[in-house]
Amino acid sequence: MKEINKIRYDGLDFLKFIACILVVFIHCQFPGLFGESMRAIGRTAVPFFLMVSGYFCVNRSLQFDFNSLKKKTIHVLNLILFSFVFFALYHLLINYQKSPVEVAVDYISSFSIQRFLIINTPVFYKHLWFLLALLYCYLLLFPPFMRRAFLNKRVLLTSTFICLIIFVLSSEILPLYGKEITVFGYKSQHIFLFRALPFFLMGLCARLYQPLEKVAPPNLLIMALFGIVLSLVELHYQVQDSQAYMGSILCAFLWLLYGVRSKKQFPKMVVIWGEKLSLYVYIYHIAAISVSNKISPSEWLTPIIVIIISFIMAYITLFVKGMISNRFCAISRKKS
Repeated sequence: MKEINKIRYDGLDFLKFIACILVVFIHCQFPGLFGESMRAIGRTAVPFFLMVSGYFCVNRSLQFDFNSLKKKTIHVLNLILFSFVFFALYHLLINYQKSPVEVAVDYISSFSIQRFLIINTPVFYKHLWFLLALLYCYLLLFPPFMRRAFLNKRVLLTSTFICLIIFVLSSEILPLYGKEITVFGYKSQHIFLFRALPFFLMGLCARLYQPLEKVAPPNLLIMALFGIVLSLVELHYQVQDSQAYMGSILCAFLWLLYGVRSKKQFPKMVVIWGEKLSLYVYIYHIAAISVSNKISPSEWLTPIIVIIISFIMAYITLFVKGMISNRFCAISRKKS
């Protein structure tokens, strides 16, 4: 059975390129109001990546393919393992004056383990929660009854709506009144069910029901601009910084629809970078920030240097992976 994710969407890969750069602006800001505004716009990126994953979790027959789900899950597990090894080595390197045991003690505690189990925050770098949350989204679909349930329109739309409403309430609306929803002492918007699942399910809804089907792709981008403006308005009036604004969620959803429907020609190199490198840029950019902070001559240049370093590291990773893959293929051919 041929899967939908075997088909390439240049518009989507172009937007992945934009989104991975926006992620950098979340954690590495330009100075002043411009930096705060870019950070708010950057909140579009993570919901967008989760929606893309949800969109492609069914095949062209609009059914769940269990073998495909297993492959996606193994791929995410490999990325998690790779990220863990990379950041463990990175921590040993930047803490070279300490022994490995001392470094482990600094980061691994009962609190960090509890935080990992409840809100899937990794021990080393918090930004890697995205990979764990994506893993949970795929694992949630492993039981056959869950796959059947999410193919039911009423169940899917209700689940998406409830998770999304709880996220918006807990991350934006209730804090305005000094209230919050907590689970075991943690804010509910940090828990996988509300932090990632609603966006994953929104992507699945977009695939199954094709909303705004009659809206031309360019008009979807115009509508997405409203989401960006709304994000900036929310930034201005928010008591606290939200992980994803209502405007950024709207923008991400419209980006997804535009990406899969646009027939426009995009720069080929940018499309390839979006397809191949965007996830590694996401993984590496936090390490790149610590390097950039030491070498950047200006706060205005720091985010740009982080982007350049992240893409170089991502490209090297892809190159090494290709070499290793070719080597194993050559060995296999010799054996056969």
